[in-house]
Amino acid sequence: MSSHPTSEELILNIAIDMIEELGIEGLRIQDVSREAGLAVTSIYHFFQSREGLVVAAQAERFIRTHRALTAEFMQQVAAAPTSDDLRRVILDRITFFFSPGRELERLRRLNILGSAVSRPELVTKLRDVLTLVNDEAAKTITIAQEAGLVARQVDPATTAIWITSLIQARSLIELIPLDIDYDEWSRLTITAVTSALGLTPDE
Repeated sequence: MSSHPTSEELILNIAIDMIEELGIEGLRIQDVSREAGLAVTSIYHFFQSREGLVVAAQAERFIRTHRALTAEFMQQVAAAPTSDDLRRVILDRITFFFSPGRELERLRRLNILGSAVSRPELVTKLRDVLTLVNDEAAKTITIAQEAGLVARQVDPATTAIWITSLIQARSLIELIPLDIDYDEWSRLTITAVTSALGLTPDE
């Protein structure tokens, strides 16, 4: 399999780079064409319009941030042999998710969600992405339930999207900094998640 991107992938990657550097307003078809070394008609062939390219780029940005967010977490949860191990995984991963180095990823997702408000087609694409990601996360919780690590009364699908929402909510105090204890925010989140899953919090 070739490691070189197709023309469509190349256009999409360039559009994503431009949006991240200049914002949606800075995305210009002529600039994408010049950077890609492709005719403007090629862009319209794949994406129909500038708005179509914006929607595709924002959806792909969302996919990439969520893929990075969930993949390793789900693997570790599925591999945890005991409730203590599962609790440690949750502690480690939430601490990682809330680390300063992840702030940009959270703000990117917030930017994408904001841009979807006036774009029904993007909302549809983001719903499809979230559905896929959440289905995988829910399967992970179900595996932990079947192993006796998570309480049986937990609804896997609802709990999975709730945890994702808790992580994204961190953007509120990063975009608008407040004089609060960020470590306490993390502790409360860990306590809430472990309690919701029916895990006894560490003393």
